[in-house]
Amino acid sequence: MRGKIFGLCAALGVASCQVPPNVSDAGRVNIGGAQADFQQCTVSVVFSGEPRALQPSEFAGITSSLGRLAEWNWQVVGLAYEDNRFAQLAVCLCSDREIDDEKLAAVEASLARSRNFKLTKTDALPFARRVIAAVSPYRASQPELRMIFPRRAPQCIFVQGFAAHAAAQETAQGFYATLAPD
Repeated sequence: MRGKIFGLCAALGVASCQVPPNVSDAGRVNIGGAQADFQQCTVSVVFSGEPRALQPSEFAGITSSLGRLAEWNWQVVGLAYEDNRFAQLAVCLCSDREIDDEKLAAVEASLARSRNFKLTKTDALPFARRVIAAVSPYRASQPELRMIFPRRAPQCIFVQGFAAHAAAQETAQGFYATLAPD
């Protein structure tokens, strides 16, 4: 199932195994069984099982999908859960700068122009300034992701991703429903 995580990471823009100098591992997440509290992003999620930490090579290029924001300094921490049917991914990215509404619009425009994504409609979240959802229809597992911009952490982006085999019963909505403000 490791291929599903690589598929999710590839859909997010991971192009190399080298961590850029402006991206560092934040390492700040509390894990209690299947629940993970991402302190910097002020959110928590519940995985379908105990998650593992993402390796630097797995999150090295995630910021590349952020358009011009990719040049900012980022602290990143990510977790993944995978079994033989599906994979779940949660990543908190925090910059040294606040992401204002103009920058949010630029991120969304960058994703809309991307050949790897198709933006989809999603519900607003009461604790988020904006939520952007996308699917990568060009991969067999059709990875889904959503970017949450938390109100209480204006310098952060929280990304949830999900990919499954076609026969899997699990859905992204089940994983997405576990997201809560911390």
